[in-house]
Amino acid sequence: MKRFWMLLFWLAAGAASAQLQVQGAYWQVIGGGAWCDAGRQMAEACNGKSYCQMYVDPRYLCGGDPAAGRAKTLNVT
Repeated sequence: MKRFWMLLFWLAAGAASAQLQVQGAYWQVIGGGAWCDAGRQMAEACNGKSYCQMYVDPRYLCGGDPAAGRAKTLNVT
């Protein structure tokens, strides 16, 4: 059974006008190796919001898994 994790972002500053702005996002194998640029998907889902949730799942990020069956990390700035 595959598990997919939900990624949640929110701004803790408390400012009513604060909004998320994704600068970049990389989904990559832990320890190096295969990766893909998930920045476009993250920006479309989160930019301009004060709260964002997204499934970390190959169906949503990068159009496919950069290294099936290997543990990965999603780094978002």
